[in-house]
Amino acid sequence: RSSAASDVYKRQDYSWGMDNDGNITDIKLRISKTANVAEKIKFELRNRKYGEWEDVDENYCYYTDKILGVGSFKAWLRNYGSSVMVMEPISLAEEMYDAALKKRDVYLK
Repeated sequence: RSSAASDVYKRQDYSWGMDNDGNITDIKLRISKTANVAEKIKFELRNRKYGEWEDVDENYCYYTDKILGVGSFKAWLRNYGSSVMVMEPISLAEEMYDAALKKRDVYLK
């Protein structure tokens, strides 16, 4: 394989959906174990090459990964609501929080 082709395949290991913003982002999530949320997410992410799980206690676990495609990742996160909290990067956590507040405000009107 050529070097360029190898780079494309390597970047696919990080891809999250079709969104490709060009930057690989380190993420850390805190995932609730209630209602089998963690088990469902583990199943969905079973083929992620760089994803790692860490059990915290009977209520939560952490998931860390390197992703390419933050836009697609944010859309995926919204499916889980308050069951998943972004711990890192802080900028993404703040962005998700602000978006949730805006959505709440729409419903309160």
